[in-house]
Amino acid sequence: MDSSRICAKCGRDIPAGETACPCGASERHRYWLHSRETILLLSFVGLVAAFLVTGMAVRAYHQRRRILAESWFEKGSRHLQNGQPALALTDLQTALTYARGDVSDDRLQLYELDFTEALAATNHLDEARSYLLDLWEREPGSGKINLALALLAARAGDDADAKRYFNEAINGVWAGDAEQVSRSRLEARTQLFRYLAGRNETAAARSELGAMGAMLPPDAGAPLHRQVGELMTGAGMTQPALEQFTEALRLDPRDRAAAAEAGFAAFALGDDRAAVRYLEEASRDKRDGQEQPLEQATDSRIAQTLAISRAVLELDPYQARLSAQERARRAAKAYETALARLEECATQQGIALSRAPSEETSAAPSKDISAASSTEKFAANPASGASPGADDPLAALYSRAIKMQSATSGAPNRAKSGAGSGPSSRVGLARNAAGVEPMMDLAFEIETAVTSRCGPPTSAEDGALARIAQRPELRAGDARP
Repeated sequence: MDSSRICAKCGRDIPAGETACPCGASERHRYWLHSRETILLLSFVGLVAAFLVTGMAVRAYHQRRRILAESWFEKGSRHLQNGQPALALTDLQTALTYARGDVSDDRLQLYELDFTEALAATNHLDEARSYLLDLWEREPGSGKINLALALLAARAGDDADAKRYFNEAINGVWAGDAEQVSRSRLEARTQLFRYLAGRNETAAARSELGAMGAMLPPDAGAPLHRQVGELMTGAGMTQPALEQFTEALRLDPRDRAAAAEAGFAAFALGDDRAAVRYLEEASRDKRDGQEQPLEQATDSRIAQTLAISRAVLELDPYQARLSAQERARRAAKAYETALARLEECATQQGIALSRAPSEETSAAPSKDISAASSTEKFAANPASGASPGADDPLAALYSRAIKMQSATSGAPNRAKSGAGSGPSSRVGLARNAAGVEPMMDLAFEIETAVTSRCGPPTSAEDGALARIAQRPELRAGDARP
């Protein structure tokens, strides 16, 4: 036997063609598996896998908490907006429990501010104040926190603290870009304005509105200018409001809301020509199919105001640079409008009107017959003899009107001419310009009396006549030629 073919380790024969003992190869394999390096490597791989699994589990846990926090916060916010602060308080408290350490600081502050609002709404004012002061100590320059403190102080009736925190909020630090910061500061100043207006501090409130308009940056959008203008309108600052609306239109000519508000402001200022321009612009966008949605009441108001302003421009005989013929035509038209409304009102009241002027009425000076005072007497004492009929104040006014019409136009009277007061009265007025004034004075007197008896005018022409009659410069005679 060849001793060189026998394995020295195990004593077995080495197979033909092989040089190594099989038992040696097996031992080496077993040795590798049990080596220190292998054990360390496998331990490391196991630790990494455990770390990854643990990390994924932790992330899933925190993600789940964030989702729960956001879900409870949204639920609480909805309850708060719907006027259910007690439910909101519970929801927001749960949201804060899940949010600690799992949401960003900015988001957490939003949760906390809503929570304090719910505390205040449920009359836990001291708790809300303590909570807010804790937030304020961490971030005293925050505009949001100062605004919350201001609103809480206003609710508690602490005027000094309310004004101080409002001012700190206006000048505080707000998150976002320049436009967002402007909006936030505008909202803070708006809240201050409402607080002052609620305390009847009119001068201070208007001062805040003026500052609000001045603080708008050059790149402020049309909605900001419109918002300020609407606040000014509510405070009776019509001219500054009109300036804000026109600036909004300069920035966005298609802003229907701004055009409508500008038209209403111009109308309130007595500028019917500008009112027509703005209100036609607001109506034009709607006709072109590019309508910005407005409330139905606003669309109705646009149509009504536009009709009255157009009628004023057609009816007003006191406008500058009118010829004598045009002034006469307008005066006669205004007179016809007043007379037609008087007839309609008399019909509603069951009053029989005489188309022939009575001698008593003809002889009485116009200044001695006051429709307003006669109407008041009838309303105070219906049994005093001013019953519906010939002695009614409206009947007396009508008799005066027919007599004036006959005298001015040269026609015997309205009934005999059969053609109304139009052509003949206009010819008469054109020949006698001095007749415009007494005719318009009587038209205004009729309008006042009819409004007292039958309510405000409903048609555009009647509204225009009432509008012309109400102008202070006309009552004073300053605008008359």
